[in-house]
Amino acid sequence: MAWVEVTVTHGKKELPAMQRGVDLQLVNKIGKPTSVVVDGKTIKVESFVVDERDDIIQVKLDLPKGRSKGASDDQSAEG
Repeated sequence: MAWVEVTVTHGKKELPAMQRGVDLQLVNKIGKPTSVVVDGKTIKVESFVVDERDDIIQVKLDLPKGRSKGASDDQSAEG
């Protein structure tokens, strides 16, 4: 599964982020989140870790089963 560019809204700021399934990475500008708004959808945060070396936050999203972005639908992309 590849990383996908998404937008996280925090207050009035829109922050670029990268998402792969339930993993979300963005600059550490959102404090200690309990939920995040990703591309206009509010999603609960399962856990997070702040990487102080690069000043980013790595968030684990609490997505319902089968709702992870980029998940396989078991259908062939070929004709």
